[in-house]
Amino acid sequence: MALTVIYALLGLLLIAFNVYQRKLWLKYAMMVLGFVLVFSASQHAGLDNKSTLEVAIYVGVMIVFAFIIQIIAKAICAKLAVRYPEWIRADIR
Repeated sequence: MALTVIYALLGLLLIAFNVYQRKLWLKYAMMVLGFVLVFSASQHAGLDNKSTLEVAIYVGVMIVFAFIIQIIAKAICAKLAVRYPEWIRADIR
């Protein structure tokens, strides 16, 4: 049971922290590894195949929404940076 909880938490943490990655290949690798760990945790928990599929769908939807929110946030920040360049610190430019 402890291994199941560790798998699930590690998988969700990998999915959550992939937002901070700059390298695209690492972002996708973390997303896939997190997804596999959450899926594996649901299998170790003894869920039947239907429940495991539901967990996989929920995590997949969460990943898709995270990417959509990230794309929207980047677009908003880019537009604000063009419109108000003085808001950006000099060391970032």
